[in-house]
Amino acid sequence: MTAELQMTGLPDLDVDTMIGPLAEFGRLLAAADLDRSAARGALLGTVLQALPVMSWASFTSMASSHHTPVTLAASAEPAAAADALQYRAGAGPCLQALADTDMVRVVSLAAEQRWAPFVTTALVDTPVRAVVSCSLAAGGH
Repeated sequence: MTAELQMTGLPDLDVDTMIGPLAEFGRLLAAADLDRSAARGALLGTVLQALPVMSWASFTSMASSHHTPVTLAASAEPAAAADALQYRAGAGPCLQALADTDMVRVVSLAAEQRWAPFVTTALVDTPVRAVVSCSLAAGGH
């Protein structure tokens, strides 16, 4: 599972300090018998409140039965739209974080050279201008 944080700009920000706590929360969500949809939404709200420079956030998971990405939760339409654009393009920062299990930072989507089909469409169809994506669970699922 990955979290994708989308914003209108990416200032100097120590996102690395969040990776451990977010990974632990991801493991709890994966293992706990709880209302996962509500928990995911609450976590997205908490992340956005803790990091006010972030405008939107989403969780993506790889559906094991079809090996296709799905958005498990999104804080707002721009996050869901950016996810959908990546899934259609077959590439993007969230999908890269899923594949590599590393954090992916895009400081300026307009200057980004990777994932051209996603970037071009995202710049036209969404207000997303910067992205941070990171894996929240072992194995990048």
